[in-house]
Amino acid sequence: MTRVDKQYGKGLDPVGEQSFVQLLGDPRLPPARAHHGHVRAFAEILTARSGQHLKGWITATRADDLPGLHTFATGLERRTGTRSFRA
Repeated sequence: MTRVDKQYGKGLDPVGEQSFVQLLGDPRLPPARAHHGHVRAFAEILTARSGQHLKGWITATRADDLPGLHTFATGLERRTGTRSFRA
């Protein structure tokens, strides 16, 4: 478990934490795992202040079918001037 996972899990009671883990492990919900992974990676970029990884994060995010994150990534590109490869 990463530092960000531990921070994210703060405030969850044991039942909520167990439900969260079950949700991510549900084989019928790969978008939930992908979404969680991208959000966690973005949080790592922010906490480590490693903006040089933002372009790679945007490219990786676009590789998955997650329209909400695609919109977020487009907004980041506009605000930061970052451009990524668009498939």
